[in-house]
Amino acid sequence: MEESDRYLWDATGVPNAELRQWEELLRRFSPTEVPALAFSRRPRVNATLRSYWIVATAACLLVVASVAVRLAWQPGPIWKVVALSGTPSINGQVVKPSGKLRAGELLETNSYSSAKIRLGLMGAIRIEPNTRLRLVATQSGRHRVALERGEISAQLWAPPRTLSVDTPSSEAIDLGCAFVLQVDERGEGRVRVTSGWVQFQFAESQAIVPAGAVALTRPNLGPGTPFFEDARSDFRTALEQLDFGPTRYQNTQALAAVLAAAGPKDAISLLSLLSRVDASSRGMVFDKMTELLSPPAGLTREQVVAGTNPLAMDAWWKKLGLGDAKSWLVHWRDAFGSPE
Repeated sequence: MEESDRYLWDATGVPNAELRQWEELLRRFSPTEVPALAFSRRPRVNATLRSYWIVATAACLLVVASVAVRLAWQPGPIWKVVALSGTPSINGQVVKPSGKLRAGELLETNSYSSAKIRLGLMGAIRIEPNTRLRLVATQSGRHRVALERGEISAQLWAPPRTLSVDTPSSEAIDLGCAFVLQVDERGEGRVRVTSGWVQFQFAESQAIVPAGAVALTRPNLGPGTPFFEDARSDFRTALEQLDFGPTRYQNTQALAAVLAAAGPKDAISLLSLLSRVDASSRGMVFDKMTELLSPPAGLTREQVVAGTNPLAMDAWWKKLGLGDAKSWLVHWRDAFGSPE
């Protein structure tokens, strides 16, 4: 900065001849003699400008940081795969120590290998031995993989329905959660939820599975009724017969066995059954449910049999104390316990 420029800015420089001439001409209009053209208020203007620059710079940095986090939050079109043990492969090419998985490609582990996929900042998927997992599609806010065989563990901190997993018999849709999904050689599957909720879907058949619960699925039949892991073995056996037996929910003998073996923690299964069994069997389920968990005020047996008063039915679900399936923010800590 030249001396004359500094003089104009903060009166510390040396004015040139032209500036001195202008000062002499303007001095006569000043009520008091002003020693220089650089007025005493100039430093205050300078401080204001500095404040504006600080605010503007901070705003720019905030925008840049927000964009960076947004880009890092979601996985991009190419997913990074890290070998945890052995020699996992992508389309037959060994992953050592890491590789890139693109849409349409197959990630496979053998009996002594495992791998992990990092989904940006929103979570991770661990691929256990003897597993075949294909990346179907990936785009902003919606990611889909297909578990053809084996076992995966997923932990996610993301809005509901960000990740879905196709299996030979059902689609598992995360509702902001952590879960383990298994598929055997016959295409039969099992989901176990460790945090949050998972929606298990096949055609019109649906199971909403909360933390601590399990749901089975069978080819051409879809998901069965969710139940808690610590349910009695006779209850689980009877429920599996009802879900997947030849006559399924028309099997009144299997339903009677389920109701006879049901305990207090099995209320979630009975409430789920109310939307699966025929109207002629709903009264039986309602009677058993009232023994395990009293219905909300205003909900009658006749309404349950007829399938009316859905608001009261929702209130009955809430009495289970399982939380909201869409409250994914409650489970934010899962993001810091990615599968290893």
